[in-house]
Amino acid sequence: MQFTLDDFENDFKLKDFIERISRSSIGSAIRGKPEEFNPQALRATFEEAIEGLHNVLQNTETRITAVEETCGTEEQEHHKRLQSLQKALDNAIERFEDLDHRVNFVATKVVHVGDQLEGVNTPRSHDVEAQKLIYYFSEYMEDRDPLVVVIEDPVKIAEAADVIQKLYHLSQDLPSNGFEKVKNRVYEKYKEIESRLKCEFAIAHQAKDVKKMKDIANTLAPFKGYNQCIEDFIAACQRNQFVSNNSFDDILPICERAYDIIKQVFSDHNHIMATLVENIFEGHTKEYVHENLTKLYQSDKEKYLKNLYVYYERFNEVTDTISKKYDLSSDVGIVNKSKKSIFGSYLEDYISVEETHLRDFFDNSISSYYTSIGHQKRQMVTGGLLKRSIDVSGIGDESLISQEVAINLLSESRNAITRCRLLAPKMNLSDYIWNIFEALLEKLCLDHISYAIDINLQIISNASANVQPDGRFFDVSGQANAIIQLLKKHFNEIVLPIIGSTSIYDSCMKKKNDALQQLEEKIDQGLEKSIQAAIGWLKQMLSTEQKKTDFRPEDSKVVVELTTPACSKCILFIKQQRKLIRSCLDGKNVEEVLKELGIRFHRVLYDHFQQFTYNSMGGMFALADTHSYEDCMKEFKIPLLDKLFSTLHALCKLLVTNPENIRQLCCEEQLASMDRNVLQQFANLRTDYKTARLAKHFQ
Repeated sequence: MQFTLDDFENDFKLKDFIERISRSSIGSAIRGKPEEFNPQALRATFEEAIEGLHNVLQNTETRITAVEETCGTEEQEHHKRLQSLQKALDNAIERFEDLDHRVNFVATKVVHVGDQLEGVNTPRSHDVEAQKLIYYFSEYMEDRDPLVVVIEDPVKIAEAADVIQKLYHLSQDLPSNGFEKVKNRVYEKYKEIESRLKCEFAIAHQAKDVKKMKDIANTLAPFKGYNQCIEDFIAACQRNQFVSNNSFDDILPICERAYDIIKQVFSDHNHIMATLVENIFEGHTKEYVHENLTKLYQSDKEKYLKNLYVYYERFNEVTDTISKKYDLSSDVGIVNKSKKSIFGSYLEDYISVEETHLRDFFDNSISSYYTSIGHQKRQMVTGGLLKRSIDVSGIGDESLISQEVAINLLSESRNAITRCRLLAPKMNLSDYIWNIFEALLEKLCLDHISYAIDINLQIISNASANVQPDGRFFDVSGQANAIIQLLKKHFNEIVLPIIGSTSIYDSCMKKKNDALQQLEEKIDQGLEKSIQAAIGWLKQMLSTEQKKTDFRPEDSKVVVELTTPACSKCILFIKQQRKLIRSCLDGKNVEEVLKELGIRFHRVLYDHFQQFTYNSMGGMFALADTHSYEDCMKEFKIPLLDKLFSTLHALCKLLVTNPENIRQLCCEEQLASMDRNVLQQFANLRTDYKTARLAKHFQ
């Protein structure tokens, strides 16, 4: 049996291989016929297969040996080639080092020869230059002008400038005796050429000939008039360029146009650019700021402060942009100098102006509000430790408190703090910020809110018990609480981040909290008086409107579905108060005030019902009244009040329940937990209490 290596490649499986050999021996017809199986044939087949596999192994080993011998031979040859290349590389490196040494040697010789040549040529150049200067100087000594022809030629004007500036410096070392005339001639020619160069530079600038400007600038650099040329150039860059209403809007465009020329013309372009910026600030910008602020300082402090802030902020923005864009970080002193020159005088008294304006603004805003409503502010007179009564006549229906005024004061305070953070010295910034907030605290809390609360407290105190209270203090309380929340937000967002980590934090917090606590105490006092007034009016209506005959009617045909007149009026008043409280107050204040009003009214009703005796028909009226009161209180949406008035309604059932059902009624959920004496006391109000022997049901 013959095999090849291809039979064992790809997906070779031994089990399939053996199975294939077996089938080739016994075939498939033997299945199901074990008696036909020939083991000797199977054995012979496997022996033949083993011999075939042995032959494959020998052939494979022979091929492997041949391949190994071939690889060994090629490896030896490759190794020999590497050794040969290594020797060639070593030779190349050796020759390169030798060549480098020779190049260095020749270079040293060349430098030496160059130094020798320079040593010979330099004195010769100096001699030629000296000879040239001697010639020109001698010409001036003879009262002749050798440069008159040269300067007429624009190409040779640079040569003339070089000669004349050297002659000028040379002449300055000569004594006046004997050389006065020649010195004057040289100086005049020096000024003539200098003036000619500056004129040519200006013409080139107008023509936007940057190359010519650069050549002239390089020629003019050694002259004394070079700086004057730069000043003229800077002035020309600004001429007729300030066209906007705000000078700061023109600065960056001017700098951009000028820088395009400066960086091409001048070698020290950063210094020239810094000079241009300084000239702009010290010139037109300073004049613009001074002119506008001086007028406003006398006429309108608010606009003065706003413009000062805007100008200072724009100055910082412009200088930051210029410093980054034109790399003027090394000339930061120019920016600080210009800032001090422009704004120094205004910043010295800024704080005092800001605080004075702020207090004036607060006073005017509050006064304008009082004027708009026709109110003349009363003086808060104090005597000893207690405040005396305030004249509150003619106040009308005004609450004397305005959220619009408060928002204006808060807004101006925010503006003042924003200005202060930018304009005030950083060392004492926290003190200045607190002074601004303290002024707000004084004017808004004491001069406005506290004053309105005091006036309205006095109105409540002076109100007649026979007049229905208008609940005006609920509106005052609501507006005051809204303003206080705005004030707290203002403090937390604007003031606290600045003073939070300073030494004045504790004292400032105490002052702020004390002022707000005083206001809250006054508000609580006013709410208490308002609730008392409402309860007093309810008592007044119950005592005057509720008749004894309401609960002991003699006419048995009275319609019992209707409530008594007193009940109807009380419910109407309570609904008015509930609506007023919900519209004026917010948050937990609504729930607390409504709950307190409901609890006290419940007590009033409880005592009120015990002042009457009830027949069966009157009990139905009382039951109908308590049911109406209960429905009214459900609109308060306070579980405690629902429970109280539901219990009161259940108590009134004792007035109408048949005697035999009283014991069962007392065991129901709402009355089961109540004291039996209280139940008996309520049942005792029935006219048939004794005749029906109701006392036995409570034993």
